Amino acid sequence: MGAIVPAWEELAANALEANPFYEPWILLPALWARGEEGFECVSVWDEGKLIGLFPFERRASFKRLPVATLTAWRHSAYLLCTPLVRAAAAHAALRALLRWAVDQAAVLEFLYLPAAGAFDDALRTVAKTIVRTARFSRALLVKGSSAEAYMEETMSAQLRRQIRRNERRLAAMGATTVVVRPGDAMGDEIERFLALEARGWKGREGGALASNAHNLRFGREVLAAAHQRGQLHMVGLNCEGRAIIARGVRSRGASASSPARVPMPSRRRTTRTTPLTRRGCSPRRCACANSTGSRTSAGWIRTPIRTTPW
Repeated sequence: MGAIVPAWEELAANALEANPFYEPWILLPALWARGEEGFECVSVWDEGKLIGLFPFERRASFKRLPVATLTAWRHSAYLLCTPLVRAAAAHAALRALLRWAVDQAAVLEFLYLPAAGAFDDALRTVAKTIVRTARFSRALLVKGSSAEAYMEETMSAQLRRQIRRNERRLAAMGATTVVVRPGDAMGDEIERFLALEARGWKGREGGALASNAHNLRFGREVLAAAHQRGQLHMVGLNCEGRAIIARGVRSRGASASSPARVPMPSRRRTTRTTPLTRRGCSPRRCACANSTGSRTSAGWIRTPIRTTPW
């Protein structure tokens, strides 16, 4: 997959719906961290241009039914699994995928798609049979005109007074505000961020990035890459050399996981969608198809795929 990174980056920049989790700078470290077993990535090309990229995991069953299934591939830190399809060729990419999938799996399962989003609409236009298997809400932070206006709108007067008292106590203890904008020196803030997450409830439940060596490396690589790309904005408070609250935000809209908790006034609908195809099965592979659904001259690329020295 490393050989297609330039085309992959160009596709991500022109995608129908943005999804940084499926961009190479996050997906490749995530693949290394989680492992490649069952991984299949379908890439769709049209006259040498990449128009679709669909990371899947092959499974032998779907909801206890013994049917071949391709389900959206995800790392445990992923919040979104929308495939990357070129906005100007979304229908062609999806048609090519579905034609290829007829002989590969009985079920395609797409996880964590924004409901009624552009990809969901395109999929419903192209696929004949879609079953929505889950639907749930996820918190969405809507930025106010200012911090003061946001707090007045979402918090009671009593809570605002308590926050001001806490601010004075923290200041007396020597707490300092940390703001690292794109382009600023990062220092040790990534390590403080990861250590703070590990000390909280995620660490106690084994879900923190620092809970195992592979995910710790994934967290370090992804946060460092986001900063290098000018896409990481970190804010928080440090006291006595340790982070006591921190939040990392990707500047183009996706959030890194964080132990900080922020009131969220509105909701975003997210769904699981399952297009049904005919039965079929094949060995694990990374498939390349063009917009007519046939194989490219590159043919099949067998997994495991290891593209860069880790």
